Amino acid sequence: MEETKVHKKVEEIFRREFSNVPKLNEDISSKDIADWDSLRHVMLITEIEKEFGISFDLEDMLSMSTFGEICLNVSKKIQ
Repeated sequence: MEETKVHKKVEEIFRREFSNVPKLNEDISSKDIADWDSLRHVMLITEIEKEFGISFDLEDMLSMSTFGEICLNVSKKIQ
């Protein structure tokens, strides 16, 4: 899947999970989205896993702290 398609799908999930999402860029993190706490992070990753038919281990899940890192890890998993 093309990287731009991954970004678009992940962005759609972000917009479903968080109420006030600013314009997303690679560096957006939980510091920039008020609703993005540890529970929401797990929920976000779970929705991404369902959407793409992939799974992350706990270490991977905890290491992804920005929109860009999440997209990169999704791209790696689906290749």
